[in-house]
Amino acid sequence: MFVSRERPYCQVMGATPIPTELTTAWQLTLEFWNQPARHDTLLGVAAKHQEFAWLAGKYRDAARSNPSDVIAPERLPRVQRAAAIVMMSKTKPIADPMPKTFRAMSIMLIGAVLATGLGLVVADQKVQQHQQQSTTIARHP
Repeated sequence: MFVSRERPYCQVMGATPIPTELTTAWQLTLEFWNQPARHDTLLGVAAKHQEFAWLAGKYRDAARSNPSDVIAPERLPRVQRAAAIVMMSKTKPIADPMPKTFRAMSIMLIGAVLATGLGLVVADQKVQQHQQQSTTIARHP
């Protein structure tokens, strides 16, 4: 691994930058392998950086390199469950019950109804004025 020039705070493994905090937590876990608290802390750091795949790969490599070890095979399902829980708990934006196009159409429809009503009121007043003028007959002697 090498330190990226673009992101000096991350180590780069392939195309994915791995946070230094996570690699440091992995090194501490390796030093104190039999302490469950170290593994729990490591899982928390992996969750913080959304690096479950990287951590699962590390545990898988540790299980393959030392088949008599019981800790790595035990921890791998925990990492997988944590990743599944995080993925399932991500909130999806609530869909807008009425898209904006339907809102615009309903506003236009309401405006058309109001304009028609106003037009009918104005037309009725004109008719009443016309009737009053036509019924008034000027009588000249």
